[in-house]
Amino acid sequence: MITEATGALTTVEETARHTLADCEAWRELTATVGNERSSLARIHTDALPPPPDEAEAYNREQVEGLRPYALLWLAADGGFRRHIVAKDTRNRFSDSGEVRVKICATVPSELAGDPAEADRQFKNSIGTIINQLCDLAGQAGYLDFTELELTAGPWRNGDEEALAEGDVIGCDMSLLWDRQ
Repeated sequence: MITEATGALTTVEETARHTLADCEAWRELTATVGNERSSLARIHTDALPPPPDEAEAYNREQVEGLRPYALLWLAADGGFRRHIVAKDTRNRFSDSGEVRVKICATVPSELAGDPAEADRQFKNSIGTIINQLCDLAGQAGYLDFTELELTAGPWRNGDEEALAEGDVIGCDMSLLWDRQ
């Protein structure tokens, strides 16, 4: 159970979650088409949920069961800023900041030996998600971001990590947002 978002910081994260969850391409990637609750369940803030049964870490099967997922958080430096935009009888402020997003998916077994095709299919999915995020930006109820940057990826984990976690492909994004 996650605490309801009520403050300036958590409402930004929650708005970002809903913006990603409402992208049809995200729902296709996560096989949650038509199911907002399941789509949201694949988007985590700050960290993945704790492993079951109070274990210290996930085993390979458990972490594979979490994917595909998105992990989002406010950037450690500049994740949230509030500045004054008008001084009068009641000061008015504008908020802005940066949300970071990491998307991780399991490489389909039929593509494990074809890294170029695995990359191409993942890039197609991520590119469509980016287009749909931009379509939603600024609409009521969605994150009003002004810049989206793919900061890393697509990337794949190394051989050692693949033994422990499975074959993972992912990317990292940055969303600069502004709310007046």
